[in-house]
Amino acid sequence: MRAASLAAALPLVCLLAAPATSSDAIAESAIATDAPRPPKRLELRLGTLLGSGDVGDARGFSGGLHVAVGVRRGDAGAIAELQYAGIGDSLASTSPRRGRVTRAALVGRWNALSGSPDAPVSGDLWIEGGVGYEHVMWNRGGVMDRPFVALGFGSELDARPRPAGKRRHVGPYVGMRTQLARGPESTAMPTCGGPCTRATRPSSLDASIYVVFGVHTGR
Repeated sequence: MRAASLAAALPLVCLLAAPATSSDAIAESAIATDAPRPPKRLELRLGTLLGSGDVGDARGFSGGLHVAVGVRRGDAGAIAELQYAGIGDSLASTSPRRGRVTRAALVGRWNALSGSPDAPVSGDLWIEGGVGYEHVMWNRGGVMDRPFVALGFGSELDARPRPAGKRRHVGPYVGMRTQLARGPESTAMPTCGGPCTRATRPSSLDASIYVVFGVHTGR
């Protein structure tokens, strides 16, 4: 009789014990799979931009400096940038129109491919897009202010010296940048620049294309 009672009570004991074991396993699994939040990364960039800048029909070599400060967490980041460059007609022109342009921009960046954040040396491949405002001042007088859109891609090499256990990064970067802005109103008559079925005025979109390169550092 006693053996029969114990046999009948055994399934109930197993049933009561099962939920506690299952709950503990779920809690341990959740703790084990909870990924740490990526650390925040601060950076300073100093570099050069070289390429071609357009302001209406004034088109030619453009080169100068840019400085940027940014913050990144994981693969996403934001950068505030300031540019200062020469702009205008090609120097081979008979009477070139030359000037200076100052640009301020806010750029969002996404790392399409990222190296290990814990490796002593790694690299990133990124794409970017943003908006800004530029101020053109011509050497012979006159100014022009307008917004622009920036698109680009690039890569960088990260070396991570860690004095006293602190996170640091330093290395070179290089990228391609296209900056698009609405050009001044054209007074040119519609023409055909090649075989065409309908004459049109020149495009009202100015495109400046640069190679940008320099050094980044931060923590």
